[in-house]
Amino acid sequence: MIREYLSRQAVVVILTTAALALLVCTAEASKGKGKKVKQPRVEGTLTAVDAVAKTVTITPLKGAAVTVTVGATTKVEINDHDATTTALLNAALIGQPAEATYVAATRAAVKVEVGTDVD
Repeated sequence: MIREYLSRQAVVVILTTAALALLVCTAEASKGKGKKVKQPRVEGTLTAVDAVAKTVTITPLKGAAVTVTVGATTKVEINDHDATTTALLNAALIGQPAEATYVAATRAAVKVEVGTDVD
């Protein structure tokens, strides 16, 4: 009878410890969630477009030119109007003011704006 009681107590302690460990791990894992990662942004002049490679290059007033890849998920605005990636790659926009927000690790464009209404 004492053995059964001790066995039950051991099971309760083990289960309680496991539950607390799971709770702590879950809390630690969720600490970074919900935080927005600031994406790099370049503002300057559109200096190159490569329709085959699906890239655009923006040269800022100071600093090096930045080439980003545009794709199906890239939000594109030309002269403050929504546009497609195809329109961006095929329009004669070289020399226009431009800005892009992109993922630093891959240089994949999240948003590209070209034209006179660039903020």
